[in-house]
Amino acid sequence: MKSFERYEQGVGIIEVMAALSVLMFAALAISNMQTNSAVSMIISKSHFAINETTGNMLETLRSNAEDARTGSYNSVFDDAPGSTTTANPVANTIARWKQHVTDRLPKGAGQIDCSAQKCTVSVRWSEYIDGSDEYQYFNMAGPL
Repeated sequence: MKSFERYEQGVGIIEVMAALSVLMFAALAISNMQTNSAVSMIISKSHFAINETTGNMLETLRSNAEDARTGSYNSVFDDAPGSTTTANPVANTIARWKQHVTDRLPKGAGQIDCSAQKCTVSVRWSEYIDGSDEYQYFNMAGPL
């Protein structure tokens, strides 16, 4: 009897499709990882700016503690940055700081609330979270 042995040569279509499926899955995973990394980097940049901005204002308030204790620096989120060319140096400092917050953060706004003992510097900005554009708040407080 003759034996009819078949020898396979090359690869079959199923094997090619399986290899392509694994390759495409890996490419999509890498692409998703890069996208998430880019978004995280942008958010990290904003958070660094927030920390730096609030810390700088708190140091300014400490260096001008007498004016801060009297409430000269107090402002709310909805106050417009204002002009930086007034004769009042406190108003100029507040206006520059508020403009800096507005320039560095999406829909950014700043607020300062000082009492006789301590000051609280707050920043509000817009951040895209879970499919919606929500305001986020950061507060930094310190003694005068």
